[in-house]
Amino acid sequence: MISAHMTSPTLEQRLTDSPEVPPTGTGSSQYKIGREFIADTTTCVTFGFVVGGLNETLVIGLPFYQMIASRAATTVQNVCLGGLYGKYSNLIDRVFGISKETGKAKQAAVGILSNATFWVPLYEVLLRYVVGVTDEHTLTTTRTSAIALCAVTGAPYNAYLRYVRGLFGCAGNIDTKCDENARTSG
Repeated sequence: MISAHMTSPTLEQRLTDSPEVPPTGTGSSQYKIGREFIADTTTCVTFGFVVGGLNETLVIGLPFYQMIASRAATTVQNVCLGGLYGKYSNLIDRVFGISKETGKAKQAAVGILSNATFWVPLYEVLLRYVVGVTDEHTLTTTRTSAIALCAVTGAPYNAYLRYVRGLFGCAGNIDTKCDENARTSG
C-alpha cells in the first residue's frame, strides 16, 4: 500500500537509480544490454525503411529506384544510430518518469520530444558538415521540416520501439529490463 507521505523520486534519483544488474563477468548483464541494443537497432532500420520509403514515394514523389537507393543509404545510418537512440530514449523516459503506468498521452509527448531532440540535431550536423549546406534559410526550412516529421512520427516510433523490444524479450519501459527467459522471436 502506498503511504500518503511518500514522494515521487527526484530527477537525480530517476537518472541514477537502476535495477540490479549482475556483476560484470557473469555474461548476464552484457547479454541483456546487447539484446535491447539489437531490438532498438532493428526498430530503427525497419521503421526508417517503411516510413521513410512511404514519405519519399508518396510525399516527396521520388521514383521507386531512388527511394530504394535512399533507403539503402539511410539503413547504414540507422544501423549505426538505432541502438544509441534506444539508450537516449531510455534516458529521456527516466527524466520524465515514464513507466508502465504512465498515460498514453504523456508517453506520446515524451516520445516526440526524445525523437526530435535526438534526430534533428544529427540531421543538421549532417547537412552542415557532410552535405555542405551553408545557407541559413535552407537550414531553417529543413530544420522546421525535420521537427514536423519528428512530431508526426515520434509517438508511433516509440510505441513501435516498445513493441519490438517485447518481441526481443525486453519489456520496453524504463522500470524493467530484458527477460532472459522471454521469447526472442515472434
